Amino acid sequence: GEQRAPKGRASIDYMRSRASLEGRTVNSLELGRRSVELSHAIQGMAASNAAVEMEELEELHDRLLDLEAEIAEKGERVTDSERQELETASSLLKLKMAQATEETK
Repeated sequence: GEQRAPKGRASIDYMRSRASLEGRTVNSLELGRRSVELSHAIQGMAASNAAVEMEELEELHDRLLDLEAEIAEKGERVTDSERQELETASSLLKLKMAQATEETK
């Protein structure tokens, strides 16, 4: 199950000032943060040897695709390291999905 502690939302003022410092939009920062969060969730899951349900993998994959689409659609810039996180997550997921497919045969 999900036992995510509610995160204290960074104050919008802080987000705004950080965004302007980095020459990014608040939206871009938010997408970047979500990219890293999702990537870490995927990497954590890939690192554990626990059996993962195909549905769970597909749900993560959908979230990843949605995020990539949102970034592309809004033309938001994410940093190279954030993009790298997404690419890493994407290849790990594909690997896990292939393994899960093998195991169900």
